[in-house]
Amino acid sequence: MSETISMQSVYEEIKFIKEHMVSRDDFNSLLETFEIFHNPQTVKQLIKSEKDIKTGKVKRARTVRDILEQ
Repeated sequence: MSETISMQSVYEEIKFIKEHMVSRDDFNSLLETFEIFHNPQTVKQLIKSEKDIKTGKVKRARTVRDILEQ
């Protein structure tokens, strides 16, 4: 015996999925974040960089050339 499905129930299911769906950009950002935090060396460097910024150990640059010349 086949089950009858109303258009309203299909609509409600689609609406639920849409409300809980993650966008492709959000999903890609999540993957990128996971990759960063999965690498201990990268995490270590991020922590060091944050400390450097807080203590003023930064170099100012206006262009990429300024960065490369430092």
